[in-house]
Amino acid sequence: MEKIFEQYKKLINERVYFFSKLYSLEFQELQSYAFLKFCEIMQKYNSEKGSISHYLYSTLSYRLHDYCMELIEERNKIFPLIPIVPYYPAHEKSIIFKDSLKELSIESQKIIDFIFNPEKTTTNLKITKNYLFKKMKRKTELSERKIKNCFSEIELFLEKNKI
Repeated sequence: MEKIFEQYKKLINERVYFFSKLYSLEFQELQSYAFLKFCEIMQKYNSEKGSISHYLYSTLSYRLHDYCMELIEERNKIFPLIPIVPYYPAHEKSIIFKDSLKELSIESQKIIDFIFNPEKTTTNLKITKNYLFKKMKRKTELSERKIKNCFSEIELFLEKNKI
């Protein structure tokens, strides 16, 4: 078990770090909980049902999330006037980004939407400019020239907004 623990210690600490930052909780407290849960998770692991890393990642994430909710609930009982909610710094940037997209032409907005819409893209696929060009040519009625102009417009937009 010690050998397996050393192998997955980094993964455990990455999950702990994520949740400690997300909910503004003590890293050490979550880490000791995660190490304890690691032993329980490994005892219940069944190799026939999937890889150990996937099982550990998902099960530990669920357990850490539940534990964080318990800690926050406890804290809210002690300090009822101080609500503790997760802070997503990327969310703020996302809103600014979406608002500034209005500066782009409709065709360029469609390309941006295609890039960031997970339903339209295939997972584990490297989205290159060439791939987008071919896909947009097939899926839209835009000419090659118009698509190239859209790419130029998007590049200028990204440079201007320092994205």
